[in-house]
Amino acid sequence: MKDIQRDPIKQIIEHIDLLTVRKGEKVTVDVAVHVIGEAAIGAVANQEATTVSLEAEATHLPTFVEISIEGRKAGEHVHASDIVLPSGSELLTDPETLIINISEATSEAEEEAAPAAE
Repeated sequence: MKDIQRDPIKQIIEHIDLLTVRKGEKVTVDVAVHVIGEAAIGAVANQEATTVSLEAEATHLPTFVEISIEGRKAGEHVHASDIVLPSGSELLTDPETLIINISEATSEAEEEAAPAAE
């Protein structure tokens, strides 16, 4: 399916655009990045990019890719090159693209003190 049009009130499908592909043909798609796990205590994960571009076989398109941040400490980064891709997929996004930045968590007292110090 290329596009689905739904009635805004009844939510019934009004129209579907289909795309014909050949077996083995590769297409370019933007795939969502799902973050799983939790960073180490005292660290917070900031997701800088929510999608990555992949080239994959049209009949085996992934719906998302997962990145585990379990136990990562402040100062660590996850780049596009660190993503484990599904078999048959190739990364098109620049490998140096920052996906997740793990930084040190700040407390409310530190946030209030920062503007006063300036």
